[in-house]
Amino acid sequence: MPGFTGPTHLKMAPYVLQALQELGGKAPYADIDQRVIDIMGLSNEVASFPHGDTSRTEIAYRLAWARTDLKKVGMIDNPSMGVWEIKPEGIEAANGDSSEVVKRIRAMRALERTGSKSSRAVEGDPEYSVDLDGLDPQGSESLDSLEKAYFVGASIDGQDKTDEFVEQGTWRCGYEAKYADQINRIEPGDRIVIKATFTRKYNLPFDNHGENVSAMRIKARGVVRYNPRDGKTLRVDWEKGYEPRDWYFLTLRQTFYLIERDLEDWKRGALLDFAFADDVQDIEAFLADPYWAGQYDSIVEEGVIEPSGDVEEEEMPGAYNAEDFLREVFMDEQEYAKLVSLLERKGNVILQGAPGTGKTFAARRLAWSLMGEQADTRIRFVQFHQNTTYEDMIVGYRPTESGGFDLRNGVFTRFCEQAANSASKKHFFIIDEINRANVSKVMGEMLVAVEKSHRAAIVDVRLQGGRNGFSVPDNVYIIGMMNTADRSIAMMDYALRRRFAFFELEPAFGRESLLRDLSERMPEDFARILVQEMIALNARIENERGRAYRIGHSYFLSFPSSDGAMSEDECRVWLLSIVEYEIVPLLREYWFDASSDQIKGYVRGLLSLASGER
Repeated sequence: MPGFTGPTHLKMAPYVLQALQELGGKAPYADIDQRVIDIMGLSNEVASFPHGDTSRTEIAYRLAWARTDLKKVGMIDNPSMGVWEIKPEGIEAANGDSSEVVKRIRAMRALERTGSKSSRAVEGDPEYSVDLDGLDPQGSESLDSLEKAYFVGASIDGQDKTDEFVEQGTWRCGYEAKYADQINRIEPGDRIVIKATFTRKYNLPFDNHGENVSAMRIKARGVVRYNPRDGKTLRVDWEKGYEPRDWYFLTLRQTFYLIERDLEDWKRGALLDFAFADDVQDIEAFLADPYWAGQYDSIVEEGVIEPSGDVEEEEMPGAYNAEDFLREVFMDEQEYAKLVSLLERKGNVILQGAPGTGKTFAARRLAWSLMGEQADTRIRFVQFHQNTTYEDMIVGYRPTESGGFDLRNGVFTRFCEQAANSASKKHFFIIDEINRANVSKVMGEMLVAVEKSHRAAIVDVRLQGGRNGFSVPDNVYIIGMMNTADRSIAMMDYALRRRFAFFELEPAFGRESLLRDLSERMPEDFARILVQEMIALNARIENERGRAYRIGHSYFLSFPSSDGAMSEDECRVWLLSIVEYEIVPLLREYWFDASSDQIKGYVRGLLSLASGER
């Protein structure tokens, strides 16, 4: 059976005061329990979850301790068996800030733990055992008031070590020295969690509008028993049989993270309660937070739930700069500087080029280099097609669960709202195949708003929630990609061309950097002949069909999964596969009326190299 996922007794304490007020100030505990369940909107599954092997429910058990704590701090009393009454101090607290109730209880618990205040025995005391049945709450209480915990990864050399750690009662950091000082500060008794971050697109408890959402899985939890102070390992009592749970929004991507409860940041405390006290994540509260407001909706749309395809990650976004870009993208410093200048000046640029020139690869890395980090959360990647609509991009009506229609913001509008909430950081909206859709129709009045000189100007458009008016923030940059060899696409209209700069990416066969990269994966002579043959083939294509139809270098950058250099035999097999199944079909598209012998004539040099004749 999965673990209990309801609220902690601390979280329910303010609701006990509210329930007593609504019940006239005095009521039997059963009525109080039911009223709290109704006020909090707890599901039948949560409300009926059993407490261990007893006949009572977990909710009833936790509410009993909530009443016990409220009595200890003088907010309620039980004048007779099974009946509870709110006191003046409780009425005052109920009408004030509910967080103050929790603070009072935590302060009382802290005093009891330090011995500054005598702790009344619970078992056998009629005042407290009325509906507690003498059960010991200390384990639950310590989790409810947990002030800090360590959230750690368990991926080492690409392998998940969670099961191994739990079985052995250990944890080990996969780095030699990184985090060593922080690990050495961990004390016996500290709480620890193994977590994994990933992205999820489907089967979410809210409407994510088809976007990837950052998530974090709590995979194991335990208590540190011994720290040898070697900066790498810990002895841990892991909880056996723990059922992993998924948490959204506030996710921790680096391998080692200390989370401390902070009264100024409720989200940290919520994460601690979720991880250790089996609290339920308050999705509504996160959706209302300014950072995520407007990005998602709390109601899940009807539709087929597809597999999530989760990809687990462990590290924070790595640093990325111009040097990294130039090391990965076949472009020199002068070209890169020109491209950056165009994007900064226009706000919008289209990378155009022949098939295989690495437009998509370059677009993402261009964004990283300007952000200074590989922060994919500030990049939105979409692909246009003939059925892309204004409703998809800007705003439109969508069906609801009740059979009606709601006005929903489109992907570009939501992305701009996200960027506006983080105005100091650059955001990149990347559009693949930008010329496959009717861009003027898809963007509508937003085509004016994306123009650099009109950024921050209000466009009259009715958005979700009845709000009128919208503007594209200055920190949003648009990068489009366009394949110049696609004959099925009509010319782009001048309204779009005027708002974008166009930058052409060239096949890189004439660059020493490409030859150097290829030579690391194959014999240098083989790489040199391959490059020469592709230069000759592209020259012939440009002469007969035009420069837009040349073949890009990306076709030759997909290597077998094995690391290291390929042998000459492996190179020949690899090249033959590329020529027969990628290059030849592309040439048949270019010369659709040519015979097979004519097509083979274009790639004769490549086939000769692949057969070992050269």
